[in-house]
Amino acid sequence: MAEDQNRTFQDKFMLRFPEGMRDRIRQAADENGRSMNAEIIHRLEQTFAAPETEATTERTQSAREVAMELAEELAKLPQFIELARGLDRIRKEEKDES
Repeated sequence: MAEDQNRTFQDKFMLRFPEGMRDRIRQAADENGRSMNAEIIHRLEQTFAAPETEATTERTQSAREVAMELAEELAKLPQFIELARGLDRIRKEEKDES
């Protein structure tokens, strides 16, 4: 038991927050259903995990490229719809003439 307490005390770290930060942490912790300590630990873990791999960056870049290509193709859609409507009118006229 004493060893567990010693480990706990060794892991403690006193920290001074800039003005207003404690309130922001408290609000975020409340919104996320966590203690302030758990909120701080969660955010630190996210920060250290973020630059995890180069593959993540590559996947993000690939997704952006695909999204841009899709947006370009979607921008052409009104032209294709108008073309299809024109073809339908021509077919209807040809059908009416026969």
